[in-house]
Amino acid sequence: MPPARSRRGSDRDVPATAKPRSDAYTGILILALLAQVAGALFLYLDYREYPSAAPDIIPSRSPATM
Repeated sequence: MPPARSRRGSDRDVPATAKPRSDAYTGILILALLAQVAGALFLYLDYREYPSAAPDIIPSRSPATM
């Protein structure tokens, strides 16, 4: 008696699925990632310019009299 046939068939009968192609949204995601990395870099470079010590305290002046 021959073996029962399944609906799917063998793996040789199934066509190979194509790899999904990148579209415009993939490019926009990459562009957004690069923009965020550049923004973080500029934030770090700006933050590095600030002094690490606290500023000197300016003595208060008395109000001027008229």
